[in-house]
Amino acid sequence: MQEFGALDGQSEEEIQRLRPESSDHRLVTRLGNGRQAVVRKSWIACQLQDMLDEIEPEDYLAVVLLCTGEFSDLHFGDSFSMRSIWLIMALMRFVRAHSVLASLFRL
Repeated sequence: MQEFGALDGQSEEEIQRLRPESSDHRLVTRLGNGRQAVVRKSWIACQLQDMLDEIEPEDYLAVVLLCTGEFSDLHFGDSFSMRSIWLIMALMRFVRAHSVLASLFRL
């Protein structure tokens, strides 16, 4: 398993420049240092697609986007991809159907 972050390698100054204008769609994210950042969704979408374009689809069985925002225009070869909200909903259906007590932990 390998984790990629759209803001990986961005300095504090670069992240500040990604703040949305009033007309921009915004995303709120948590940085590796625990700090919250508000960024332009359009920049994140482009960055995510660039990252997906740089990796080889045949090297990955699945790609999971861990974000509650919608990024329907992203593509990644012919590999299976899933949005995290779908995983959460499937988990909740499983828990309800099987009366299982589950805890979700932030990694």
